[in-house]
Amino acid sequence: MANPQDGRNALMAAAHALVLCGSMPKHGDGLTSISCGKLTAGEMRNVIPVKAKMEMEVRGASNELCQYAFSEAERSVKFACAAFDVTYRIEKVGQAYTMNPSPELADLLEVCACETVGEKGVGRYSEKGGSEDFTVMMDRVQKLGGKAAHFYYGADSTCNHRSDFDPDDVRSMPIGFEVLVRVLTRLNGEKDC
Repeated sequence: MANPQDGRNALMAAAHALVLCGSMPKHGDGLTSISCGKLTAGEMRNVIPVKAKMEMEVRGASNELCQYAFSEAERSVKFACAAFDVTYRIEKVGQAYTMNPSPELADLLEVCACETVGEKGVGRYSEKGGSEDFTVMMDRVQKLGGKAAHFYYGADSTCNHRSDFDPDDVRSMPIGFEVLVRVLTRLNGEKDC
């Protein structure tokens, strides 16, 4: 005898959690985002999925806003799973911090980049311009008394986090290398490369 009332649909729970994450309230203190890059579930088209897996990422314009986005994602998953009577487990596999470069090193990077490609080819990010994976290393260096900064180059056709991301390595690597040589030359007390 069939007992459909005993079935639990993990895919439906995951899909609802995803919709809830997408409707996260914006925060007045800055940008936040929750994105799901992968959702997998099920075995066959006519079998109710008993397991689902979502791979997600949260971002925020500050460490506090990253935590806000994470809490909102966690709350969405909890509510959706309660509604569908399924269990869940959240595994945090990494994080990024707020980009907070050492001002004098960021200024030097900007000067060296302008010397390399000209002022029109250089844009300055805001001082606390959001999270980035490299910020974990920047934070560690700064906590140990060092200076740290970060720059992007070489991918002006599409943004990263897309399947068609394809930086022009042949053209961009020498430019990035030259900027770094100029920075290191100056940091070692020399004026010209």
